[in-house]
Amino acid sequence: MMLAPTPDFDGRLALARQEWRLTERQTAVLRRLALGDANKEIADQLRITVRTVELHVGDLMRRANVESRLRLVAKLWMGA
Repeated sequence: MMLAPTPDFDGRLALARQEWRLTERQTAVLRRLALGDANKEIADQLRITVRTVELHVGDLMRRANVESRLRLVAKLWMGA
């Protein structure tokens, strides 16, 4: 089941983009990740390779100072 974004969700993404200094592409990957998409789905949606998604996710985790995808999404929701 796909979750639908909310205004609050978009605000949290904007804050994370600013605080973590994310590019537009990193923000798009974070959005899809937070909505529950797997790497393959993110790659298909953004028309990039799965490997590129993996690289972005790794960079997102470093920027957010977390060690897992789950903690990345949790930190997004709890505040950047």
